[in-house]
Amino acid sequence: MSENPLVHVKIEFEKLGETNVKIIYLAGRITLANATEISKKIEKYFNDENYNVIVDLEKLEYLDSRGMAILLSLEKTVKENKGIFILTKANQFVHELFILTSLSTYFTFSNNLDDARSNFLNKT
Repeated sequence: MSENPLVHVKIEFEKLGETNVKIIYLAGRITLANATEISKKIEKYFNDENYNVIVDLEKLEYLDSRGMAILLSLEKTVKENKGIFILTKANQFVHELFILTSLSTYFTFSNNLDDARSNFLNKT
């Protein structure tokens, strides 16, 4: 399956203190047209049972209800497996979408990657 030109997903792994963390970078647009492909791409990285996740939204221009559903599902999986899930660097449109849907209180947000990383470094 070729990469969808509307969205790019990049996943990196970091060891922060004693904690292994996945950093998921989302760029472009997540819509109904590419949501299934995005979900499958992200899900395959959870075979290692590492459920500590930072999602970098800095370059995510747009997401619709399916994009929100992907983030909700991912957050639920992480929490059910006793991991930490943090969203970071949402642009104004994406941030306002979280506020309008009342999901801004459901997710944990950090202003930048360093702040998000510190959540794992300070974990005891």
